[in-house]
Amino acid sequence: GEDAAELAAMALADEDPRVRLSAVRTLSELREAAARPLAKRSLLYALRAPDAPVRAAAVRALAALDEALDAETEQRLVRDPAAEVVAATVARIRAGDGARAAVILDVAAPSPDPEVQKELLRAAVRSGDPRAEAWLLDRLGHPAWDVRREAAIGLGQGARLSDRARTALADRGRIETDDLVLEAVRQALGSGG
Repeated sequence: GEDAAELAAMALADEDPRVRLSAVRTLSELREAAARPLAKRSLLYALRAPDAPVRAAAVRALAALDEALDAETEQRLVRDPAAEVVAATVARIRAGDGARAAVILDVAAPSPDPEVQKELLRAAVRSGDPRAEAWLLDRLGHPAWDVRREAAIGLGQGARLSDRARTALADRGRIETDDLVLEAVRQALGSGG
């Protein structure tokens, strides 16, 4: 409980990043009400750790503990230089309010990292933003196969495919070489009414 939170909080100052990462994991597992305030403060501190794996783990830990982040912190995290931190933040925001998910599309969209792009595609689908379809269509041509696949899956989740989406998916299906992307394209075309 509280003793574990105190020990983990102190471990966040250790010079070994593996110890800091372990501390974040410990803090994320604390469920006792008395330990929660210290765990939250410590995890917020860990969001500024020098090493990206610790920052990303802190983002996921705060989400697991259902702890809110203020908008300024979220904006800072989606602009983090480390893709894993951005991806964890986008996933966290995506899992919450769809309206907030729409805000991150513009902020994190420039990231070239495929993991960030996939999380952004999932956020676009969840956002309800009218720009989501255009954003998904644009990612059908992404160089990474898994991003193209996620875009096709996202397009297939709509109630009805627009003519523009149907045409883009059919075009992608004619030139795509990856079997998993082709399968996602076929499913999207089959499910899109």
